[in-house]
Amino acid sequence: QVDGKHSLHVQLTGPDRTQVEIPAGQLRPVEPAGDRLVPSFDDAMHTIHDATTAAPGAPGIATFDIAGYTGETVNAIDVTFFVTAVHPEQLKAELVAPGGAPIQIRGHNQIDTDAQGAQVTIASDAQGALASLLKGPAAGRWQLIVTDDVAMGGGGDSQLVSAKLTLHTQGGPDKIAKQASWRSKPIDTTTQAIAIDSVTWQPRVPNGSSASVLVGTCQQADCSDVQWSGAVDPGKALGIVPGRYLQLRVDLTSDGTHEPELSSLAVQYRRNP
Repeated sequence: QVDGKHSLHVQLTGPDRTQVEIPAGQLRPVEPAGDRLVPSFDDAMHTIHDATTAAPGAPGIATFDIAGYTGETVNAIDVTFFVTAVHPEQLKAELVAPGGAPIQIRGHNQIDTDAQGAQVTIASDAQGALASLLKGPAAGRWQLIVTDDVAMGGGGDSQLVSAKLTLHTQGGPDKIAKQASWRSKPIDTTTQAIAIDSVTWQPRVPNGSSASVLVGTCQQADCSDVQWSGAVDPGKALGIVPGRYLQLRVDLTSDGTHEPELSSLAVQYRRNP
């Protein structure tokens, strides 16, 4: 929500009608397939002290501790924060990356009060000082620093009410395994399966992924002695080593982002009487 109150409460109701609130820290946007989102929240109230005639006031500081993955780097950043202030035009906001220096992301008349909040996006093609917030590691302590640095008198202290940091990252673990394999339960053909007339399936194979089907024959009921064919052409006949049991295998590959799947799989076989 942007206009109006900035609170969202989600409750889960069980079979006994008992309601349990889901902590805000466990809520996140739906993550696009090609973009890893790392959200963090600081909903504590932080006082932004009024500037004096001699110096800026002590800032309000929101802190975000990001666990991150080895090799995970920041590609873009979204920041949303809310303040209460008589004179928001006297406030500036800075973001600090782990081990970095404060970089101004909002200044004075760009900071709204808590009715609307301030929303900042640092895009992947950011230039100048903002670019220094990108390409570094996601893991570590991030801070949002909001300071009253305009000595006009009479404004009083302000409050940093809440803040949210969302990192768009790359280089973490694959969202989807790059290789996976599924095996059917052994099919008891009751005598000896001697040929495959056809294997058919309905795949969904996005660019960057693949799905292959193989047929195996076995003499043991658990198919511990399975002998696999090569990849099967859909709808075509296949010669096999005769066996009492059949097993199907689906080998899936992915580029780590696009996920293949099969919605159906069927085999027609011939066996000895």
